[in-house]
Formats: sequence, C-alpha cells, structure tokens
Amino acid sequence: MSWDHIIEISKDEICTIGGHTKNHLVLSKLRESEVIEEIVDANKIIESKIGKKVEHFAYPFGGKDEVGEREFAIVKKLNLKTATTGRHGVIYKEHKNYLECLPRIMLTEDFDLLNIINRKKNIITV
Repeated sequence: MSWDHIIEISKDEICTIGGHTKNHLVLSKLRESEVIEEIVDANKIIESKIGKKVEHFAYPFGGKDEVGEREFAIVKKLNLKTATTGRHGVIYKEHKNYLECLPRIMLTEDFDLLNIINRKKNIITV
C-alpha cells in the first residue's frame, strides 16, 4: 500500500493502523535495545504520516522461535494495547490477560473464512 492509501484508510473511524517494525527482523535475534528501536522508530514514522498514535502491534515473525516472553515484556513496557503473534488462532475472552501475545489469522490470497468457521464447528467440507 502507498502512504496515500494508508493515510486515507486511517481516516475511517472503524480502521486502526497498527505498527510492525522498521526493518522486519526476527526480534528474538536482537538485543533488547534493538527491539525497542525497531518498534518505536516504526511507530514514529506511521504516527507522523497518519497523525494518530500507534497503539497496536504485529510481530514481524511471530512464531514461538521468533518471539517469546522477553518480546512480550518489551511490548508491555512500551504500553502498546495489543500485539499479535504469528501463531494461528482466533481471539477468545480468555485472551484478555495476554494482550501482548494474541494469535491471529493471516489474510492471504487463498484465505477462506468459511473453512475456518467450519473447522471451528468441526464441519468437514469437500
């Protein structure tokens, strides 16, 4: 997306623009100060473009080998409201105490919401 597109959709009250990182690196491989810099610097860029505070975050590589307790603690320390991992899943009320490590569903070209709903209901489709 272009900045013009991002700025335009950020004006919609039902849209929230979240942060990612500046360089899309594996955070578990970085020193704590580098992780903070990656997140804070990226958020500053976004905030300067959209004129709103960035309060939500998505880990660039959010699997168990790429993010863990240290990264979750950093996100909490940065006062971000929520952060999504790369761990597949939907959000339930039980996640309310784990807002720094929420699961997510990646939207890809072959994304099929109906298939996800049916799997949740244990319905097999052919």
